[in-house]
Amino acid sequence: MKNEENVDEINENQRESQEYEQGKLNVLALHMIHGNGAVTYEDAIDKMKDVIEENRKELLRLVLQEKGSLVARKHTWSDMVGFCS
Repeated sequence: MKNEENVDEINENQRESQEYEQGKLNVLALHMIHGNGAVTYEDAIDKMKDVIEENRKELLRLVLQEKGSLVARKHTWSDMVGFCS
């Protein structure tokens, strides 16, 4: 499994390099450009991982929020029984 992940990561890095050379910008390239040369590719990856993790936590918080939540919830059997009574 670990070997497959390494191959996938290598393929992804090669694809990103090709796209960058073709002038196609992704979030990593844009972050590096706006860093005025102070942001490396690895720094950009780390920053995007942090952004993803922060948003994942926020999404989980919103899903688990009970009061005032806009997220649909699956009702339990006891909820349904009380509703039907």
